[in-house]
Amino acid sequence: MTTRPTADRIKESLFNILSCMIDFSQRRVLDLFAGSGALGLESLSRGATAATFIDRSSTDCIIDNAQRAHFDHVEVIRADVFRAFERLSERQFDLIFVDPPYHMGLAQRAVELVIEKNLLASDGLMIVEIGADEKITSALDRLRREDYGRTTAIEIFGRIT
Repeated sequence: MTTRPTADRIKESLFNILSCMIDFSQRRVLDLFAGSGALGLESLSRGATAATFIDRSSTDCIIDNAQRAHFDHVEVIRADVFRAFERLSERQFDLIFVDPPYHMGLAQRAVELVIEKNLLASDGLMIVEIGADEKITSALDRLRREDYGRTTAIEIFGRIT
């Protein structure tokens, strides 16, 4: 298996937190380092209207999962995430999931590019999954951090208005 799906208990906890923060309906989702597509697909199941998934290797899995769930408005881009940023220019997303391999500096780089390319809608949230010992800095406000044992942390960023 080439993907590291978000553990079910973490995904459940994350979506419980997000459900208290936002209404998923009419949200546009970007799932970077999408892997199996679990985070973006869960957003669609909760009412998001469209999702874009980017991963360099597991796009067939995402397509299969989206078709089985009968989700429309799914865009799957098979590419290196950082090369794909140019294809996203002039688009904004309400929810952006960043879930790269841990301890490689990819999360920080992706967060910086999301901000630089202005991909996050003004009332949007960016959710970053990282190793529990990793730290992310952002021009956005850190709204919440949840640690899941010694291996995983979720950081939620947005703009406080």
